Amino acid sequence: MHHIQGLVAELNQAQAIAQERELLCVSLPQGFAYVVFDNQGVSEPIEDGPESAVERAAYLKETLPGVLGNQPVAYVETDYFGGSGIQSAALWRGGGLEFVASEYSSPWVAPVVRPINTALRMLGVVASPEQDEFDAIALGEFRSNNGLRAGRRPLGDDAVDARG
Repeated sequence: MHHIQGLVAELNQAQAIAQERELLCVSLPQGFAYVVFDNQGVSEPIEDGPESAVERAAYLKETLPGVLGNQPVAYVETDYFGGSGIQSAALWRGGGLEFVASEYSSPWVAPVVRPINTALRMLGVVASPEQDEFDAIALGEFRSNNGLRAGRRPLGDDAVDARG
């Protein structure tokens, strides 16, 4: 299982977002951080929100107007079980939506767009020959937001709990 929903931004910006919304912020390699963002920090639970990636991006922009400032911010979401599932991503730059996509993949359906890797690349994440952007910043090591909240962090003590 892999189920995460959150924002990825440069560390200082992510910490500011987490502080403002009283959310958990986990530092990542390459100077980025992941802000745990699902049922917290919004006026209604994300799971009850729109289903399509385009609608979700519009919903998040409306819900988080102060968060999506001039610096680029990516929203990433995975929902996988047993090798099959969906990933979605959006990237805002200068407050405007620059990229949004969602894609289903399984052992029988290979991904084509790879929305999260695309958004992370646009954010400035650098892949290596051995790792794509997702793994280069260790997002693959997080199994779920609940796991992160419970303290199961593979990156040691790199979490910054900005919940006051």
